[in-house]
Amino acid sequence: MFPKAACVPALRLGLVSLTAALGIWLLPFRWTPALAAYTVLGLALAAALCLWRRQALTAYLCGVLAIGVYLAASWQQHLPVRTESLVPSFPAVVEGHIVDILRVPPPVFRCIVKARVDAQPLPPFEGRLLLNIAGATGSEPWAVLGAGIRAIVRLRPPRTALLPTDFPERDYCAHLGVQWVATTPASAVSQWETEAGLWEKLWRILIQQRMCLRRWIHELYPPTTRAVALALLTGDVSELAPEQRREFALTGISHVLAISGLHIGVVAGAALLGAGFLRWRWLQWMLFSLATALFVALTGAQPSALRAGMMASAGFGLYILQRVPHPVNVVAAVAVGMLLAEPGFAFSRSFQLSVLATGGITVLYTPFVALLRRLFPRLPQWGAQSTALTLAATCTSAPVVALGFGVFSLLALPLNLIAVPLSSAALIAGLLGLGIYPFVPHLGLLYSSAAHACLKLLQEATSFAAALPISAIEERTGAVVAACGTSVMLLWLLNARHRRHALARTVVVGIGMLLGY
Repeated sequence: MFPKAACVPALRLGLVSLTAALGIWLLPFRWTPALAAYTVLGLALAAALCLWRRQALTAYLCGVLAIGVYLAASWQQHLPVRTESLVPSFPAVVEGHIVDILRVPPPVFRCIVKARVDAQPLPPFEGRLLLNIAGATGSEPWAVLGAGIRAIVRLRPPRTALLPTDFPERDYCAHLGVQWVATTPASAVSQWETEAGLWEKLWRILIQQRMCLRRWIHELYPPTTRAVALALLTGDVSELAPEQRREFALTGISHVLAISGLHIGVVAGAALLGAGFLRWRWLQWMLFSLATALFVALTGAQPSALRAGMMASAGFGLYILQRVPHPVNVVAAVAVGMLLAEPGFAFSRSFQLSVLATGGITVLYTPFVALLRRLFPRLPQWGAQSTALTLAATCTSAPVVALGFGVFSLLALPLNLIAVPLSSAALIAGLLGLGIYPFVPHLGLLYSSAAHACLKLLQEATSFAAALPISAIEERTGAVVAACGTSVMLLWLLNARHRRHALARTVVVGIGMLLGY
């Protein structure tokens, strides 16, 4: 069931490097950028020298240590500021651009700003801020993605949760990749523009296209499904009401709103149809990779979308080269590459869940299909495959969801059997509608109406399930115990020969979960 270490060298490298990075990061030592650069360069040269002298193990260890130092030093530089005591907020002037919008509905506009900060007790610095603007209506000229703003704010480090009921603000900021939290009234914010370079001009063009997609979605969908359609088609969750977010979390289907493998699969299929007439395979791969990269960029380059896009491009390239690597090795290689490009992804819940769920599916999907066919011979093939897909992803991702968000859905399995087909149909119809709408508006509206009908059914099923008293465990300790117990039980069930074995093992794990709780 599980691959041999020799078949997955990328997984082995990733696990060993992350272990080394975690150990170095926990040391009471502060890495400066210059010291980290010299150390990584020295270890890389040592690895090259050992390879030249055919000392493979020593070279491997030097490479692992180089990656570990690089990751640990990057985490120290880019993680939220940690303080030993509660630091009150202090005044600061912020000048920068809005790179992501988290909440639009009044009275609070919440966004991530990449800015230069001039604070009274600190020297000027550049960083990413979680900015909360009170009293905003969402219609201000600066309240758009990519807008330049200048604001007088109250700045403070993210606060660590001290009690079980406290909001884990520092973990949330680490997930978003921001170092500071700022608050300000809307009257203290003004639009601010500077002369843009080449990359900033390209980025602004991309932002304009994203805003164009947003405007089309507002024209195509009624208010009842507009927020969910925006999240499903573009990954923009800023218009989702808190009640909607809670309902999707309690029912365990929040993943359908994230840009992931399903979206990339639809775009990749369209790209293959468009490039299939080309004779040269390398040109097919280039057009395929360009189409997926463009879609990932248009949807905000979320970690889950980046992972899916890189896996699709790597998989198609390996197919052209007629190489058949182990799927786990592809997942691990993409994850390691993303961490090397952006070490902060290690603390992103989106990245963690995307990698864990994909890894679980690649390893456990086939064994779960065999288990279901063995225990339930009359179960249809599509039912066994759909159930196995959910069980495989849940087995590896549920503990992280419970630990990070303090919730464990008890209805995730039946709801996913409903939500995945509905969201898939809505996604295909919605993307077709967006693609056709600028050229044939009536046909685009027809496809969008079909997507609206699917999203309406999805929302009704989610609202009904979330209102049930048995929808989820919302207490953090209970959620973690239930999630870990469920994962252990599912793994143990894989070796069950018949229903009596499965029932006995389920009872044993259930008793253990009750005792652990």
